[in-house]
Amino acid sequence: MPNHPNLLAVDNAPSVEMTITKKPAQLVFIGEHSGRTFPKKLAAYSPQDLEMSKHIAFDIGAEQIVLCMAKTLGAPLIFQRHSCLVIDCNRPRIAQKLCSKCVDGTNIGFNKNLCNSKLEQRWQAIHQALAKGCAVLLRNKPEI
Repeated sequence: MPNHPNLLAVDNAPSVEMTITKKPAQLVFIGEHSGRTFPKKLAAYSPQDLEMSKHIAFDIGAEQIVLCMAKTLGAPLIFQRHSCLVIDCNRPRIAQKLCSKCVDGTNIGFNKNLCNSKLEQRWQAIHQALAKGCAVLLRNKPEI
């Protein structure tokens, strides 16, 4: 497994995708479980295609719903592009299921022997990328 700077190699899609509105909005939409991709360094160890179409890998329909709502309401949004099987971006750093080893009977091979340094790489490269993007969007939100 790579060190943090190489976890998301230049040939990977960005960890997050943001849409920023031209004027401040009252709402900010966040899709922390909308992604289904894996960093290329982990792709060889990802679950089979059938498993990837199930709820264990992402929140089915979340991306489409939030995109539609954000567009309709003129609100900014941010998506986490990688599967929550890589790291669950709505859990704190100390959570037992931050990088689950088994989900609904499916073994997640790249999480089986995950050491602290590898977990920290994911935390910084993926989890914190979403957190920092959220902070940017929330700073631009007007007070209610």
